[in-house]
Amino acid sequence: MSSDEQLASCTIGESHDVVALKSDAEIRQAAIHLANQAQREILILSQELDPVIFGHHEFTEQLRSFIRNRNSKMRILVTMDRKIIRGSHRMV
Repeated sequence: MSSDEQLASCTIGESHDVVALKSDAEIRQAAIHLANQAQREILILSQELDPVIFGHHEFTEQLRSFIRNRNSKMRILVTMDRKIIRGSHRMV
């Protein structure tokens, strides 16, 4: 079973399967899939808030939709913010 098929069958709070993600594209799809299922809160912990994953338009649009359409909270903690400060990032 491919990682896309595994992710499609995963539900937050119900699935306990381990899905091996091997590429940035797979990690990005997993982030989008999880953000799509979030109901109350999204917490992101990242060293550098990788723009390939977290700056992708599909992910940022999902976050915008989450924040606009629900009584929700989103918190982001970045441990190494130098790249974000030096450049532009879609989430900042």
